[in-house]
Amino acid sequence: MTCKKLLLVMSLGFAAAGCGNYSNEDLEFTAALPERADLNADIPVRSAILLGDTAELYRMSRNVTLVFNGITDAFLGLVDTIRAFPPTSREPNRRVWGPFPADENKQPGWMIEMVMERSDVATFTYRIEFRPATSADPLDWIVLLDGQYSVSGGVRRGAGQIHVHTAALRAAGVDPGLGYLDQLTVNYTTNTFPITVDLDFANLDNPAKPDDPLKGTYSYAVQSNGQGALSYDFTGNIIPGLAGLDTVEVTARWLGTGEGRADLQVIMGDALGAQETQCWDNRFQAVYTYKPWSPLDNLGTAADCPAIPTL
Repeated sequence: MTCKKLLLVMSLGFAAAGCGNYSNEDLEFTAALPERADLNADIPVRSAILLGDTAELYRMSRNVTLVFNGITDAFLGLVDTIRAFPPTSREPNRRVWGPFPADENKQPGWMIEMVMERSDVATFTYRIEFRPATSADPLDWIVLLDGQYSVSGGVRRGAGQIHVHTAALRAAGVDPGLGYLDQLTVNYTTNTFPITVDLDFANLDNPAKPDDPLKGTYSYAVQSNGQGALSYDFTGNIIPGLAGLDTVEVTARWLGTGEGRADLQVIMGDALGAQETQCWDNRFQAVYTYKPWSPLDNLGTAADCPAIPTL
C-alpha cells in the first residue's frame, strides 16, 4: 500500500491520504492506544472444538469470552489500522490522523479523523470522530470513540478507559459498522497483576435475533501464571419452564493448567434465586455438578473441586 491512500477501517471502507515516518515521540502517543492483548479475555483451551462431555459452565464461559473479545475487536480494528500509519500533523502535545475523506462507496460526504492529546508526561486522551465534508466547523465533529490512558510502570503498563457511542452518528445517517452496538464502556488496567478488564455494553434491538441481550456486563482478571476469573450476565433459555428466557449471573474461575469452577445464580426467569455450581478438571470435563432444578445432572461432591485462590 502506498502513502497516497490507506484504509482506515476495512469494515467501514474509509480511505485517506497521508505519508511520513514515525518519530520516537509519535510512538509514545501510539503506545497509549489499546491493543487486543490489553482487552481480550483468555480462558484455557485445549482445542478449538468443544467435545460433547465438556463441562456445561466451562462451555458457557468460553463462549462468553468469544463474545467479549468480539465486542472489543470490532472497534480495535479501527484503532489498529490507524496506528499502523504516521500522524498527519504534529504539535508538542497533540497528534492528528486526518481529516480524511470517507470511502466514496461507503460514506460519501463525510470526513474522519483521530486526535490524540497529552495533558502531562503520563496521561493521554484520544478520540475518533466524523464530520460532514461540506463543513469546516470544528463543532460539527461527531465522536464515535473516545478514551484516555495513564501510563504507570513502564511501556504498555497503565490504566485506561474507552467509550463507544453510536447514537449521534446513526442519527446523522452514518453506519458506524459496529452491528447493533449502541454504547460501550471499557475500563482496563495493565500496570500490575492481576490484569483486569471491565466492560459494559448496550445494544439496539436486532429484528433478526430478538433474543439477543440488550445489555450486559463482563469483568475479567488474569494473573501472570494464567489463573483467571470472568464474571458476566448471560441470557438464554437455560432452565426448562414457562418463563422462556432466563438471565443468570456467572462467576467462573480457573487455574492456568485448565481446572476451574463456575457459580451461577438465576436473577430472572425460571428457578429465580436458584444457584448452580460446577467444577471441571484439566480436560474441561465436569467433576462436580450441583444443579437444583435438574438433580439428575448432579455429579460428585464439592470436595472434587480444585482449590483456586482468589485473585
